[in-house]
Amino acid sequence: MADYDAQPGRNPPEQPELSAARREADEVDLYAGLTGVAGIVAGARGVIAVLGEVAEFARQAIPGVDGAGDHGAEVFRACVACHNLRADDGVRAGPTLAGIFGRRIATLPGYSFSPALKKLDIVWTPATLSKLFEIGPAAYTPGTKMPEQRIGSAEERERLVKFLERATKNN
Repeated sequence: MADYDAQPGRNPPEQPELSAARREADEVDLYAGLTGVAGIVAGARGVIAVLGEVAEFARQAIPGVDGAGDHGAEVFRACVACHNLRADDGVRAGPTLAGIFGRRIATLPGYSFSPALKKLDIVWTPATLSKLFEIGPAAYTPGTKMPEQRIGSAEERERLVKFLERATKNN
């Protein structure tokens, strides 16, 4: 910011307010030169701060969805860091799930899918989505960038799928 202060008439670029967790993580950068236990502790504090921020994000309401009392919505909260439910919300780390059912894998315009996914012959249905979380993305969709996540309970998978059927319809 000093560069801007030295140039009359120029304002610094707009900066979003950083959360306390992000400020703490940035402070860890000051300790990057530390070695030994002090460096490890400083690094761990930064990781914990960022993980806390991710957890807080996941606890927030899912845009456009009234998930109160909906266990499927609760299961979906683990997905919101990478996926959204409405096409007009764009893409995140993963593609939007709007209109997912009936769509062939790796065909959503505007998202860069891996070549391996583009070769798969999967159409998203309640059964294929359930299978994805039963055996895990690495086994079901080899070549995916999606982190390995499994839902061991058939009941939990069913709740997630039913929620997604409702939440992504006409979105």
